[in-house]
Amino acid sequence: MQSNLTSSMEMPVKEEFLKQGTSFPHDLLTPEETKDFRDKLVAYLESVNWKLDAINRHKPHMYLKWANDLGRHPKLVNMVKQLLGEDVLLWYSVIFVKPAQSKGRVPWHQDSTYWAMNKEVGLTAWIALSDVNVENGCMYVVPGSHETGGYRHEINNSADNMLHRGQQIADVNEESKVPVVLKPGQVSFHDLRLLHMSGPNQSVHPRLGIAFRFIPASNFPRTLKWLKRSATLVSGKKVHDYFIDDPMPKFDFDPEAMKSFRRSIRVAAVHTLFGDTSRSGLRKALDTVPILISRKSADYFKYWKNLAE
Repeated sequence: MQSNLTSSMEMPVKEEFLKQGTSFPHDLLTPEETKDFRDKLVAYLESVNWKLDAINRHKPHMYLKWANDLGRHPKLVNMVKQLLGEDVLLWYSVIFVKPAQSKGRVPWHQDSTYWAMNKEVGLTAWIALSDVNVENGCMYVVPGSHETGGYRHEINNSADNMLHRGQQIADVNEESKVPVVLKPGQVSFHDLRLLHMSGPNQSVHPRLGIAFRFIPASNFPRTLKWLKRSATLVSGKKVHDYFIDDPMPKFDFDPEAMKSFRRSIRVAAVHTLFGDTSRSGLRKALDTVPILISRKSADYFKYWKNLAE
């Protein structure tokens, strides 16, 4: 289906983002920067044999200096400030890689259901470090769906579901879906309430990308406040103490940064299983059961084992 989004060259970026819940594509990196970040991502992937799990794909900006540099890239931060305001936190990042001819997919979902912030304001910046297209499993979005309210999510722990919680929305009208096609070095933005998904990589090349999640500095988790998560202030001023400050890695695998990262993923595991959801206590408990008895349970136990290393 052809995109019916108005080009951001014709409509101011913030106006487009507020209306559609998404804005893309935007040129972010120079060819030289794109190659540098791509080479560093590939080197990291090779160091883990291209096997990403519940630990090594999450919050890489906390311990990989190049990922921290990318998440704090001045041009990226300036774009995010246009959409969220002056005071901005980078609170999460995820490496999204699909090897050639792989079956991994991301089912339809809304981030807002699981971010569980006090205000449903925030966005994901998805940065392409390779061509990202329909064949290799690009993201699809439903423009305007951020204004249609929250959708009921179910747990589906099939092996090809790349979401560690296994969440999905079972029934989505796909007539209005639009592919988010990006060139290397480009970025897309989507609202945390927007319906989005991606399919498998059917091409002979890997699809390489990394997502950074930003929120206004006034946001904070509305559940398990006593178990503080961590975040990085990338613009403006800090306005509360609900987040622990992420350290800046001086180099890849900086020991002090790794110490903070281990604590962060332990806390993330608890929030993932028991905290960051808008559902009722009973619904929350029922949804936790299939996670614990599935293949994904090994990933959550690995969170805890990793902490002692």
